[in-house]
Amino acid sequence: MTSMTKWCMTLASGLMMAATTLAAGNPWDLKTPFREAELVYKVSGTMTGEKQVYLKDYGRTSASYSDTKMSIFGMEQAQKEIVITTPDWVYTFDMVEKQGSKQGNPQKYLIAEYIKLSSADKKLVAQRAEERGISMIAGLNGSIEKNAKKIQGYQCDKVSAMGTTVYTIAGTQLALRAEASIMGVKIKEKIYELKKGRVDSDKFKLPEGITPVYNASADQMMKDHAKSVIADLLSDEAAPSNHSARKAAIEEDNNESDDPAAQMQKMFQMFGN
Repeated sequence: MTSMTKWCMTLASGLMMAATTLAAGNPWDLKTPFREAELVYKVSGTMTGEKQVYLKDYGRTSASYSDTKMSIFGMEQAQKEIVITTPDWVYTFDMVEKQGSKQGNPQKYLIAEYIKLSSADKKLVAQRAEERGISMIAGLNGSIEKNAKKIQGYQCDKVSAMGTTVYTIAGTQLALRAEASIMGVKIKEKIYELKKGRVDSDKFKLPEGITPVYNASADQMMKDHAKSVIADLLSDEAAPSNHSARKAAIEEDNNESDDPAAQMQKMFQMFGN
């Protein structure tokens, strides 16, 4: 697991918890305000191109098609990727190398861990989720601003941490804008079209001719992370007390990081949909 993936998991967890409301139901079963939609993003900076995202079932199922070019250190690399997310699985396909992988949907594991709890513990976890999600971001020298900007007609929360700023539709994990500047790599993703309405079912089909390989290590990482999140929320001692150590470990890992272009791509996979 790369250092970029590590801190993106932490940041994404904070995003998820900070966006959680205290409404009835599982706090990780978040819905978009529309049943089906197509979103088109422009990508600029070190990476340029376009990304199309298709949603159905209020965002529980999504398909992301990106066609970009990464320019770094004087070299240009074409990148075409398809990411299909279902309630159970996340499939990632590199359409240039004709390779694919799959792992469990992280939300599935969080939802499953929550369901196991007693009624009293469910209530406690729901009450602490938003507070500690905000504290997690703060522990990374970040900030959360509720209803910071209206984008495409939707109020969006702004989350900033460790060189990354993401605008998500309030109460959801759907990012409409993201900016990052890390290790000299600068990338922006900005939505310029959002069309609500029925989406062709073919958009959610896995590409033919590529068999996704099960990524057991990534899957186990997500399972362990889900258990850790729930345990932190049940603990009387708030998990953010460990953020200084986490942040130091992340920064130390960054000094030994692998290809920054690949890391940045992984980061936007975490936030893209």
